[in-house]
Amino acid sequence: MPLLSHYATRLLIALLAGASATLAFAPYSLWPFAFIAPLLLLLLLHKQTIKKSTWLGFVWGLGYFGAGVSWVHVSIDNFGGMPVAASLFLMIGLISYLALYPMLFSFLLQRIFSNHKLTKYLLAAPALWLVTDWLRGWVFTGFPWLWLGYSQIDSPLSAWGPIFGVEGITLMILISVGAMVYSLLEKKWTLFLIPAIIIASSFAIKPFDWVTPQPDKVTKVALIQGNVNQAIKWLPSERWPTIMKYMD
Repeated sequence: MPLLSHYATRLLIALLAGASATLAFAPYSLWPFAFIAPLLLLLLLHKQTIKKSTWLGFVWGLGYFGAGVSWVHVSIDNFGGMPVAASLFLMIGLISYLALYPMLFSFLLQRIFSNHKLTKYLLAAPALWLVTDWLRGWVFTGFPWLWLGYSQIDSPLSAWGPIFGVEGITLMILISVGAMVYSLLEKKWTLFLIPAIIIASSFAIKPFDWVTPQPDKVTKVALIQGNVNQAIKWLPSERWPTIMKYMD
């Protein structure tokens, strides 16, 4: 008897795939993982029921946000002074809440687009991903961290940043991923031309300067961040020394 059922294996892969997406961000900056992680999710959703797809999306989100926002625990526990049990409870709650958005994506994709036509992967999946990411950044004041587009600062797609912003780069990632998934499922390898064209066009526009300097309109600014030890930052006794540091 196998140690894991077929569906349990899918859930485990979904968890690891979601966690692997954070490798695309600093300090690792392995930007191809921004393509690999959602690609694996879409492959895992293939021929799954709506209920199973929904849970696969949720578990993928647990891996993604569990690995991606663990820094919040440091703020709450180390510097916030909250008991470990309470801080862990808050972290689990936050991660579970954020995982609802990949869960919603998976549910809507399988519920509305149950067939496996090209439009599902090239249009529906990228659009739904963008909408659910936007909701995550807006609902309850929003938590817009970890948009996949942010991971592409060192990739060719960064050339599109001045034109389309993080939303446009995220959309390009998902269009590329959708094309690759459909190619793998349907054995139509010509669709790999879509991500190839997107990457090639990125190199084509990279030499362009999108900002024109205006020497006669110069504004000087200064940004100051005090070098204050985080461990003592919030102590009442350190309030005035900190204020005086900034005054100086």
